[in-house]
Amino acid sequence: MKRITTFEKHLDKQYGKKGSARRDKFEVDSISFRLGEMLREERTKAKLT
Repeated sequence: MKRITTFEKHLDKQYGKKGSARRDKFEVDSISFRLGEMLREERTKAKLT
């Protein structure tokens, strides 16, 4: 039987607890990627890219 875990627990296992250097780097990289994608989408809609 497979156990269901939360995404937060998955991140804890994969990158460490919040506040750890590895987790902080993941969080920063994740936000940077998402902002870049949102910017690209908006530029595409505005026919700037």
